[in-house]
Amino acid sequence: MRLFTQGLISVSVYLYRCLLLLYPAPFRWDYGEEMIQLFRDLCWDEIREGRGCLGLLKVWVCVLSELRGTTREQHLIAGSYYRFHHTLTRVWLVIISALFLFGG
Repeated sequence: MRLFTQGLISVSVYLYRCLLLLYPAPFRWDYGEEMIQLFRDLCWDEIREGRGCLGLLKVWVCVLSELRGTTREQHLIAGSYYRFHHTLTRVWLVIISALFLFGG
C-alpha cells in the first residue's frame, strides 16, 4: 500500500509540475519549487490524515478550481496574457487526453 501511495503522489506531483508551465517563466523561477513542495506536503497530509485517494482528489479539485484564475492573474501582471490563453488551450487538451489515458 505504501508503494502505491508513493507512486500516486509522485504522479500527482509530476502532473502538478506540468501545470506550473502555465505560469509565466519569471513567476515559476521565483515560486515554482515552493509551490511544488507545498503541493507535495498537502498530498502527504491528506494521506496521513487517512483520507487516501479521496484526500488527493480534494487537493486536485482545489488546485484545478484556482488554476485558471491564478495563472490568468500572473500573466496579466507579466503582460503575457494572450500567449497564456493560447498555451492554456493546449494544456487543457493534454489534461483531457491524460484523463482518458489513465481512466480508460
